[in-house]
Amino acid sequence: MNHIILGTAGHIDHGKTSLVKALTGIDTDTLEEEKRRGISINLGFAWLDLPGVPRIGVVDVPGHMRFIRTMLAGAAGIDLALLVVAADDSVMPQTREHYDILRLLNIRKGVIALNKIDLVSPDVADLAEEEVRDLLKGGFLENAPIVRVSATTGQGLAELKKAIAEAALVAPDRPEAGLFRMPVDRSFTVAGFGTVVTGTVFSGRAVKGDKAVILPEGIPCEVRGIQVHKQDAAEAIRGQRAALNLHGISLDQVGRGDTLCAEGFFSPTFMADCRVEFLRKEAALSAGGRVQFYLGTAETPARLYPLDGERLYQVRFDREIVSVKGDRFILRDPGLTRTLGGGEILDVHPQKHRKKRNLDLEGIRRLEQDDVTARVELELRKSGGALSLGDLCARLTLAPEAVRRALDSLNQEGGAVALASAKESAAMAMPRYAGLVAALKKEVSAFHSAHPLLPGGVNKAEVRQKIDAFLGKTLSEGLFQKLWEKLTDKKDFEESAGTLIGTGWRVKLTAEDQKLQESLYRAFHQAGFSPPGEAEVMKSMGGKGASQALEALKKSGRLVTIEGMLFSDETLALGKKLLTDCLKAKKSAPVTELKEVLKTTRKYAIPVLNYYEAKGLLIRRGDLRVLA
Repeated sequence: MNHIILGTAGHIDHGKTSLVKALTGIDTDTLEEEKRRGISINLGFAWLDLPGVPRIGVVDVPGHMRFIRTMLAGAAGIDLALLVVAADDSVMPQTREHYDILRLLNIRKGVIALNKIDLVSPDVADLAEEEVRDLLKGGFLENAPIVRVSATTGQGLAELKKAIAEAALVAPDRPEAGLFRMPVDRSFTVAGFGTVVTGTVFSGRAVKGDKAVILPEGIPCEVRGIQVHKQDAAEAIRGQRAALNLHGISLDQVGRGDTLCAEGFFSPTFMADCRVEFLRKEAALSAGGRVQFYLGTAETPARLYPLDGERLYQVRFDREIVSVKGDRFILRDPGLTRTLGGGEILDVHPQKHRKKRNLDLEGIRRLEQDDVTARVELELRKSGGALSLGDLCARLTLAPEAVRRALDSLNQEGGAVALASAKESAAMAMPRYAGLVAALKKEVSAFHSAHPLLPGGVNKAEVRQKIDAFLGKTLSEGLFQKLWEKLTDKKDFEESAGTLIGTGWRVKLTAEDQKLQESLYRAFHQAGFSPPGEAEVMKSMGGKGASQALEALKKSGRLVTIEGMLFSDETLALGKKLLTDCLKAKKSAPVTELKEVLKTTRKYAIPVLNYYEAKGLLIRRGDLRVLA
């Protein structure tokens, strides 16, 4: 079974701290003011060893309404509730509020201690127990055991320990796997060691030497040492109370409300889409209603904006918080006089819903199910572009393996397009990919219409620019190449000589077009290595058609441009043969001889010889040329 955190709850002066001391032998009131006033002010921590279960961490919270925010910080991360009710007082305001908070935080199991039983008669104890049962009716503690106990005399302690052990055995397991996260509830310095933070490990594990980060500030640090229940430990895992000695961070850089996390997987946010439950109907807020928001050990003012008129809200925070899907939170009124409700985080990085124009209620409701594939798909849809694997991991707080599996599934089902090069991975939602295809179709169609005689289409560099502009980011060379391969799979486009053309598109020459192209070709081919100027030929041919025909000949490779001059492909093939035969016989030759071989002047010979050098046929050695 997992490690268990037991949290106390209950009204002030109902004996929570004295009961913890009676159970564990540890006095959790450590402040001089707490001992002087006889009330808990800060969080207290202890541990409890019981037969048949791992050591249980204990968090003791203050019961006074003035310290409710401290109580909320302590209640974060508990698995098992110990609701303490004094038999002589019975159910009191903080009994009710603490119980509501436990329920809103989705605590599933617990035990009720009817304390101070030594101070009342059996009839009074029976009445108090009846009032407790009325309070718990219909809730998670409805069938929980109520143990009559006295922290002063020790009466009922054995029965209470037995009840706690039995509840621990059936408490819902939470997976230890996952990414390390620990909300900080205390920070202090230890001479010779430096900064130490304590908290309940919400997920994953920390090992000495691990790199970590303090969020939301984003301060990197390293785990130098670990203690669990005041003993040195090799690791701290989910469900344990831990103290971590951090290297690379000073005391003034970390405190309650911060979160210690694994690097690279958590991204703070100013808003979240949530499911909200209000304790009373009249507590529901209109758009922009102010609340005090509590999650983990963090607290921030926030505003609520209804999404569906029922239970879905967007919460916008005054300060960044660190959260993951499924986190539970509490809402209190701005005056901190009462708890309004609470709920569950559904989407940590939503779009800002402006008058519901970009509101995807169906997508948000799908997030209520624990479906990783649905979460990845929604994140891609929201992004409007391509997200890298690292971006998805950070925004969803998921390990790479889980995201890859979801992307594979979406890729196969047609929900997304996944791109993976040797070094990186990215993906985009299928609707966004369809939008990109539509935009490129428009560009390619316009190109074909403007250049009907050209065998090619939009060149690769232009396509890349248009893709980057459409996605709002620059794709790496590797990812762009993968996207190019996807685009040119002949479903919508083909590749033609490094350009993008529509699938099935081919030049359809009329007899007149063909005659014009052949006339242009002959004009340059017959001139051999002393070609006429392009402007001269165009003037003799005339018309827009001649310009398009000439461009088509260039694109097809039948005419080759060398330093502003045009040579036919057949002429260049002949030149290659003539030069090869000459230099095989003579081994080397100067330009004066080679221009005679080509039957041209030095004006044309130099550019042509440079062309053959660039093509790897010739090598220049001083004034001579030799075969490569």
